[in-house]
Amino acid sequence: MVAVEEGKKAEQILEREEFDAIVADILLPGLNGIELLALLREKGYKLPVILITGAPGLETAIQAIKLGAYEYLTKPIDNQQFLKAVERAVAFQRLVKEKERLEQENQLYQKRLEEQNQRLEDLVWERTRKLEQSLEELKRTQDKLIQSEKMASIGALTAGITHEINNPMAYVKSNLEQIKEYARAIILFLQELFQRLEPLGK
Repeated sequence: MVAVEEGKKAEQILEREEFDAIVADILLPGLNGIELLALLREKGYKLPVILITGAPGLETAIQAIKLGAYEYLTKPIDNQQFLKAVERAVAFQRLVKEKERLEQENQLYQKRLEEQNQRLEDLVWERTRKLEQSLEELKRTQDKLIQSEKMASIGALTAGITHEINNPMAYVKSNLEQIKEYARAIILFLQELFQRLEPLGK
């Protein structure tokens, strides 16, 4: 706990140290409690401020509420009331800090989750790309197999046709010499016949 008598000193100390709550008298020399509260809010300090006044007025109370004073106590101050107000302010500030800590953790977890999701998406994309490549390769292989089967079928058909042609050709070829012999014999026979018939024609 730090006690100061001027608002300016309080401002300087707040720049160096961290506190859970501030208790300020509205009537401070140099920088009064309302001005100190306004300055703290302007600089972004969110810690609870308990304002104390000996001359309560409606306008001062409205200013304090607008600036976000945690509590507004009037003199004479009851010690029990004062201690409870400070305890509540400190507990409130700790809850605020815990909430901020949890929010930061949540943001960190959210960021990690987003990174994990991105990694998973990248893995899925990469796996999909590889599957598409494998499918394309499989399709090309299938096309090659179909083409090979077609060529094999054409080859078998060609072989069958060639066999069907070769069989008669082989038969003809194998009998060609015999036909030549028959032809020679017939020609010789006819020549001899014509030679014998020639004298009879005269």
